[in-house]
Amino acid sequence: MREAEEPEILRTSLENTVLSLVKMGVDVRNFDFIEPPSKASLYYAFMTLHALGALSDSLALTPHGSLMSLLPCGVHWSHMIVKSVAMGCTSDVLTATAMSGIEGVFVRPREGSRGYTEANLSHKRFRRHEGDVPTLVKLYKTWEREAFYIRGEGIGKGRYRQVMGRSNKEPHPDWCERNHINGRALAKANDVRRQLKDIVERPEGKGGLGATTEGGEGEGKYEAFLKCICEGLVDNSAVRMEQTESTGENRKGKKKQAGAGAGGRYVTTKGKVQVNVHPSSFMFMRNPAPQAVVFNEMMVTKKTWIRGVTQVRREWIEDILAEREGGGGKEGGGVKKGGKN
Repeated sequence: MREAEEPEILRTSLENTVLSLVKMGVDVRNFDFIEPPSKASLYYAFMTLHALGALSDSLALTPHGSLMSLLPCGVHWSHMIVKSVAMGCTSDVLTATAMSGIEGVFVRPREGSRGYTEANLSHKRFRRHEGDVPTLVKLYKTWEREAFYIRGEGIGKGRYRQVMGRSNKEPHPDWCERNHINGRALAKANDVRRQLKDIVERPEGKGGLGATTEGGEGEGKYEAFLKCICEGLVDNSAVRMEQTESTGENRKGKKKQAGAGAGGRYVTTKGKVQVNVHPSSFMFMRNPAPQAVVFNEMMVTKKTWIRGVTQVRREWIEDILAEREGGGGKEGGGVKKGGKN
């Protein structure tokens, strides 16, 4: 047993820390940390921020990185939010960011237990074909439309009835119970989204992006939303593997796609790691399976799993990575003046 817990700076990713220090004008490479992180961790943080366009080739803060630093979330998500302004899908990206940062939104009773089938049926109406992040966005929008929510801890049903009056919406606690949704998790996501929205709409020069979060509806905007998710999570992208019945080719010499239960169903674009969609994902065993996905996290047990899986197009991944290889947008980026959703 260790005498003391390992310092947090040695256990966590450093992208946000490095971004904040660079913004303050600190020379991170020569900074005298009390508990210095490994050189590999610092190198990875710099490379990630450079790839996202937050740092220039000389590792100086870019206008895009300056805007990213205003947002209290992971750098991949802050990058996504800043990008969403020009793409016209900020509202959905804010929702995706807030909801993806909260664990256990869906209440899933143990398989075979009372309520298991009922919960699955309740969750089915929120499901989006494109995967977990779009499903979370649809859940939030449905909750906003159907439920009446009062901010604050420990507010009982009596208080809801008193405040709601003749509202045709359902009280937040009742709605969550009926739909097998974790009410506290959803309320927390709502608070996070509200804070992010405030920063995005706050004027430039006052700690904000000076952008609007209205609009973003329609099929064209939905595709822009999926592209924006791909833009932010492209480092966590994977493509469908091809396998054969035995050694690599079937009897006709043609490759075929891996089956739903096949090991190593996807391979990551970075590192070429064989991964499987986690059973908790709404994309698990989807038929037909998507050809390319991005994911929120990777976990390793006996297999390597991916969670928070969203379908994207393979050409989007290729285009984004090609642009990074070409160094496009490293000095610029950021919010365009008057950008609207």
